[in-house]
Amino acid sequence: NVVSTEIETHNVYGSKELEALESVLSKSVGANAFLIGNDKEGILNILGRLNYMIEEGTAFPEIEHKRVVLFDAELLATSQHNKSNFELKLLNLMNEAVKAGNVIVAFDNFPAFLASADALGSDVVALLDRYFTTSELEIVAISDVDRFHQVIERNVALMQRFEKIYVEYFIFLVGNTE
Repeated sequence: NVVSTEIETHNVYGSKELEALESVLSKSVGANAFLIGNDKEGILNILGRLNYMIEEGTAFPEIEHKRVVLFDAELLATSQHNKSNFELKLLNLMNEAVKAGNVIVAFDNFPAFLASADALGSDVVALLDRYFTTSELEIVAISDVDRFHQVIERNVALMQRFEKIYVEYFIFLVGNTE
C-alpha cells in the first residue's frame, strides 16, 4: 500500500520563490510580481518570510526598512456601492502607500479584485497603472493558477507590468509496505 500524506513543508520550501520575489521587488522601476500558486498558505508564508528578512536587516538594500502590507482589495471593491466611491478610496489608499515610502502592497486574490472592480464599472488596471510604473512603490499580486490563466494572463497591460513567480505546492508520497 502507498499512502499519500501532505507534509508541512512551508518552512523548508519557497526559498527560490522568496529569492525571486526579493530580486523583483529590488528593481528601481516596475518592481511588481505575481505570486501564482494554489498553496495560499505557502504564498503567505513567503510574504511573511520576506517581512521577517526586512525586519532582521537581511533583505536586499533596496527594500530595507519596508514592510509588506496584505491588502484585501476585493473587500474594498465589494463594500463600495458605486464606481466613484471605490476609485476614490482605492486611489487614496495607494497614494498613502506611496507617501509612506516604506510599503510593499500585496493584493490578496487579485483576480477576484479585478472582477469586483469590473462589476462596479471600473477599469482598475488603467486606474492603477501609474502605481505599477512608479519607482516609489512595490506591488505583489496573489493569484491561484487557474484564475491567473483565465483572468490575468489575457490582460496584456498587466503582463507587461508584472513578473511571474510560480509557487509550488508539495505533496510527498510515503510508502507503507505492510
